[in-house]
Order: sequence, then C-alpha cells, then structure tokens
Amino acid sequence: MPSSQPKKPHLISPEDYLAWDAEAAEKWEYVDGEIYAMTGTTVRHNEVAGNVYLALRNHLNGQPCRTFIADIKVHATRANAFYYPDVVVRCNPTPLADDEAVTLDSVGLTLPMNLIYGNDD
Repeated sequence: MPSSQPKKPHLISPEDYLAWDAEAAEKWEYVDGEIYAMTGTTVRHNEVAGNVYLALRNHLNGQPCRTFIADIKVHATRANAFYYPDVVVRCNPTPLADDEAVTLDSVGLTLPMNLIYGNDD
C-alpha cells in the first residue's frame, strides 16, 4: 500500500551547501539541510531596504558597528541556516574576508518589510 506521508527532501550538509553556493550563479539560502532559491525583488522593496540601511547606518555612525546591504551571507548558527538578508548590522571589530559569512550566534532581527510598509508591489 502506498504511503500517504510526504516524501522528505534530500538534505545536504552545511559544508556541501557552502561549496555549492560559492560556485552557483544564483543566490540560494540554506535552512537545516534544505536549500531555497532567492527570488528577485521589486522597486518598492529595494527602496525600503535602502531606506532601512541608511537609517541604521546613520544611527550607528561613530559606533563599532558596520551596516551592509544585500548579498552578505549570514550564518545563523542556532537555526543551522545561511541567509541573504536585505540589511545586516555587524558589531564585531574583526574584519570580514570578502567571501566570509557574518555569523549570528545570539540575537537577530528580521524585519518583514511587506508587513511594515504594506504590500511589496
């Protein structure tokens, strides 16, 4: 008798994801063994992300924190995940290599911009 259980996806290790992602033409996120393709953005979303970046950067001026926008990989260790958030703030004086992920092992904040600013159309 066929099982009615959904088929489990093929899970990959974080190391295999990082090796694969380094060569991929598109951006992919990793969450506990599963990978997800990143979608494109809209003009409105890009404007909101830019405004959040500028507000955070201006607010943190003179602080030991750096603000990044888009394309910076974040390693959320507790979630066993790698994300590409729109905006990242890093308050660690150790310089990052160009291909290094920002490690987030304590507190993180994700702002669902479509909920804050309305539809992302």
